[in-house]
Amino acid sequence: MSLSSRLGMSLFLDVVQWDKVRRASWNTRSCVTRVKNMDVGGLRHLLVGACSKETDGPLMSVERPPVFPALIEEAIKELKWALEKQIRQYGSGCWVSPHEMLGQLQEEFLEFSQAVHADMPRAQRKELIDIAVAAIFSVASIDTLGPNKEL
Repeated sequence: MSLSSRLGMSLFLDVVQWDKVRRASWNTRSCVTRVKNMDVGGLRHLLVGACSKETDGPLMSVERPPVFPALIEEAIKELKWALEKQIRQYGSGCWVSPHEMLGQLQEEFLEFSQAVHADMPRAQRKELIDIAVAAIFSVASIDTLGPNKEL
């Protein structure tokens, strides 16, 4: 079975599973409506993660679909590819100070923040990959220097 066929089948099975979970879940809308008119006591009840007895479930203001395992696997493959590309482009020399690591992570985070404010989903995705690459390379750099070495 080809990768695209396996990915498609996995997504199909995940969607079927999500539909079962969604149908079995509590009535989120009625819970959210109650929050809009909530008093302080009700807010305290909300903070402990419960809803009224009428809904029998924790309060969720947003129904969150699951992240499909096949998409996580694809993201990890893309991350590995991006890390290999960085090493080909800049070499495999480790970062030797936490300031260097922090600077790289802050730069990537700033670029992600700008993409969020500009409402550019493709750029957001690219910057998140760059953040992950910088974080992984930082961890590998620390491990290369050894646990007892001062950075």
